[in-house]
Amino acid sequence: KSRASGSPKDTCRAIIKELKLSSDNVKVGVGRILYRAEEYRKLELDWSIKSRHTEIRKNIDRMVGKNPDGMSKEEKEIFCMELAGAVREADTFKISVPNLAQARKMLDRLIGERIPEHIKRKLRQGRDTMDKDILRDVLHVCENEGFFSTLVRDCMQLLEKIEDADSALAMAIKEMKEEYLEKALEMCDSFNYKAKAVDTARKLLQNIQKANKLIAKAMKSVDYDQLKKAVKFCESFNYQSAKAGA
Repeated sequence: KSRASGSPKDTCRAIIKELKLSSDNVKVGVGRILYRAEEYRKLELDWSIKSRHTEIRKNIDRMVGKNPDGMSKEEKEIFCMELAGAVREADTFKISVPNLAQARKMLDRLIGERIPEHIKRKLRQGRDTMDKDILRDVLHVCENEGFFSTLVRDCMQLLEKIEDADSALAMAIKEMKEEYLEKALEMCDSFNYKAKAVDTARKLLQNIQKANKLIAKAMKSVDYDQLKKAVKFCESFNYQSAKAGA
C-alpha cells in the first residue's frame, strides 16, 4: 500500500485503520502507540501470515529459475520434493503467486517421470469412473509416495466433491424433503455425478412432488377417494410429511 502522507501520527493512524484495529484498544500517544494484548496478537498473526506469503513467493520464484534437467538423479529428487512442498503451501494458503502456473507445469513434468504407469492408470480410472474407493486407495498411495501432480490434485478435488455429494444425498434421502433433494441433485449435476444414490434421490424427488400434487388436488376438491388414493401412494414409499398434512 502507498505510504500515508502527513505527520508520523497520521501515518500511524492510517496503519491502524488499514489493519482494522479497534480504536478502543489502540491509542496514539505523544511519542508512542499503546495497544492491548488482543491487538498485539492480531499484529503478530498478520505479520506472520504476510511474512510466510512473501517467503512462499520468493521460494517459488527461486525454484522456477532453476533447470532440473542438468541435475543428478538425487539432486532432481530433492528438487522435486522441495518444489512440491512449495506448490502445496501456495495452494494451502490460497495466495496469488505469479510463477505458480510455471511451477506446477515444471512439477507435473518431474512427478510424471516418477509416477509409475500403473498409478497413473488408477488415477485416470478413478477420475473417469468417479469411484470413490478407487480414488481413496490410489490417493493414499500418492500421499505416501509424495506424488502431487495436476492429475493427483484433480482426483483429490473430485473425491472431495463426491464425498460432499454423498453426504448431501444421504441426508436428503433420509429427511425426504423436496428442498434438500433438489439441492443435493443440483450438487451432483454440477460435476455430472451418476452414482446409484443419485438415481434413488431423483426417483424419490419425483414421487414426493407427485404425492404433494395428489394431496393438494384431493384437499382442494374435498374428494375422499382421491385423498385415499394419495395417502396410499405416499405409503408406497413411506412418505410421512404429505400424509401428516392430509
